Amino acid sequence: MNQRASHGFDPNQSSLRGALRSRRPGARRIRGAALVALVLTGSVAVSVTASTVASAPASAAEITTTFGANDACNTYVVPPDVTQITVDAIGGAGFAGGGPGSPGGKGGRVAATYDVNPGQALSVIVGSNGGGTGHENRGGGARAHGGAGGDGLYGTSAFGSAYSGGGGGATFVSTNDAHCGSTGHAVDAASVLLVAGGGGGGGSVSSYGSHGGQGADAGLNGGNSGQDCFVFLCSGGANAGGGGSVGGPGSPGVPPYGGGYGTSLNATPSGSGASWSYLTGGSAVADGGFGGGGGGGWNGGGQGGNNSLTFGGGGGGANYITATGRSTTIVVAAGGATPAVSITPLATRRLTVTTTGTGTGTVTGTNISCGATCKAWYPTGTQVTLTATPLAGAPGSRFVGWSGAGCTGTNLTCTVDMNHVQSVVATFNDLERFTYTTSNFGGHGAGTITTSPAGFPCGVGCIDFDRGTTIAATGTADNVSVFQYWDCHGSYQTTNPCTLLMDRSRVGTAGFAENVLTVRKAGAGSGRIVSSPAGIDCDSACATQSKFYGWGTQVNLTAIPDPGSTAQWGTYGCNGNGDTCVHTMEGSFAPTVWFTKNSVNLNVATTGTGFGHVVSSPSGIDCGLSSVCAYFPYEQFTTVTLTATPITGTPYNDTTFLGWSGACTNVTGPCTVTLDVAKSVSARFDLIPRYQLHASTSGNGSGTVAADVGDLTCGD
Repeated sequence: MNQRASHGFDPNQSSLRGALRSRRPGARRIRGAALVALVLTGSVAVSVTASTVASAPASAAEITTTFGANDACNTYVVPPDVTQITVDAIGGAGFAGGGPGSPGGKGGRVAATYDVNPGQALSVIVGSNGGGTGHENRGGGARAHGGAGGDGLYGTSAFGSAYSGGGGGATFVSTNDAHCGSTGHAVDAASVLLVAGGGGGGGSVSSYGSHGGQGADAGLNGGNSGQDCFVFLCSGGANAGGGGSVGGPGSPGVPPYGGGYGTSLNATPSGSGASWSYLTGGSAVADGGFGGGGGGGWNGGGQGGNNSLTFGGGGGGANYITATGRSTTIVVAAGGATPAVSITPLATRRLTVTTTGTGTGTVTGTNISCGATCKAWYPTGTQVTLTATPLAGAPGSRFVGWSGAGCTGTNLTCTVDMNHVQSVVATFNDLERFTYTTSNFGGHGAGTITTSPAGFPCGVGCIDFDRGTTIAATGTADNVSVFQYWDCHGSYQTTNPCTLLMDRSRVGTAGFAENVLTVRKAGAGSGRIVSSPAGIDCDSACATQSKFYGWGTQVNLTAIPDPGSTAQWGTYGCNGNGDTCVHTMEGSFAPTVWFTKNSVNLNVATTGTGFGHVVSSPSGIDCGLSSVCAYFPYEQFTTVTLTATPITGTPYNDTTFLGWSGACTNVTGPCTVTLDVAKSVSARFDLIPRYQLHASTSGNGSGTVAADVGDLTCGD
């Protein structure tokens, strides 16, 4: 059996029992005691250090509890918040055999540090020393007996005694008290934390004067079969009991009168005789023997052999520490050491970090670097900052959040106060990516895509979701477009939403089409455009107007010209005649209606015998001698002003303007005409005869003659 086989604690093995306590007399608690030193007195020590922790008690809870040999199954309950203890165990010593030179072996001393849980119950068994006055050959301890030494049947008292010493009992600590080494039952070895073996008993003096063999110390290979030569009869030391070892129990010394074999702690105890039953150290056989009893242990030592010459010492029991023990020490106990178990809680607090969820991530901190479950111990009062790092990638994983030990929320860091045992859970979820795009009809149309739940945006057209999430993607057109279709990861549909299970990466495309009706006006005329269904009402002051219609809507447009204008639709796709347009909206459409002014003629003529000049404002008419001197097409309802100017006549005639006729009837002044319809106007000019006036002066006086008209002047 491997000396450091793995025997870990089960965290669920026992419930919290509140406070440190011991179950049997013989246990004592030492308040404020320092951690039991692991530099122990005795033979060569074996020390293995697996981790470094704070070792000094920090509060009243970290007190040392000591159990003495009391032939009982004691219970130690781990105090609240304690998660590490140091155990120091000493096994029983073997009793000396009769006669000089045959001392018993020393017990073992074993110490180690263990991880425990608050409220966990440990079973403690302390083996006693072997023998004693009046029962020198009795093995020590009730539950892990040292073997019984031989009696005086073949020994002699002539040289001082006729018995062999009993082996020392084993001391051990276990996480399971189901049997606790009870009479007739094996110990549950899978639950044993450590064993301090007992020393072997010394052999009896022989009838030939040879002293018995020395009992072996715990953990060594066997007792030393010393001898004395008497009457020159000497024998080699071949009767030593085999020591219990890693490999198995010790064997007895050589025949002809070999003693009992040692027994493993996890085997049913054996032995001979009513008083020697249920032993792990080898005992004397029923028909006699003088060899020392074997020490109890993980594997008990064998009894010393005997013959007519020498009687061997008992083998020492084997020490043991489970692989879960750290800072381990195995030595031979000092001479005279009292069997005991001392348990000291360490002033540390355990932090357990667990990751959960569908994703992958790590949690790091001082002494913490884990991806699944990890533990670390810190001096009481330490603050530990933990950092969560999700697996990077496209899409990788995301950090969902903390729970436990006051850690909450989604920040990547959390600080834990190590005043108590703390447990923190970090949740990571795997992500799957939804990649989306939009498409348009004929290069026109736009919209947006939203999802429920919203997910975790990862860029343009990219949203990550926890794996296994069912999403609904909705395409929403802008105010001039309509939603047309979804390409929902290869499945075509014309309705919202696109529903997808995000068990892997998914893609989707939403199609949009612009569906806006825009009317425009052209030409010099004016008018109004109205629609049915309602939406377009572009009056005379409006040049263009737009309206969104649902896909497939039939729209009737009517152009209503203002007085003086005419209307004509001039766009392909505008089914209708003249001032009407009918169109089905399956994409944006922009028809144009032409409004033109009506043309009305103004005819101007001159009449009479004279000559004159007629002009217009606005321009267009400019006529003189012709009787029908001009006509001009004006826009309907234009107001035209005509001005008539007579032309100066010849020396014999003059011209005068006599007035208007037709659309104007006034005699003098301009003619103003509003051209609601074609109109004609005449201007009359007549000749006026021009007469000569001859004046002269006569007589012998002087004087002048002047006319009130013209430039007639005569006289001096």
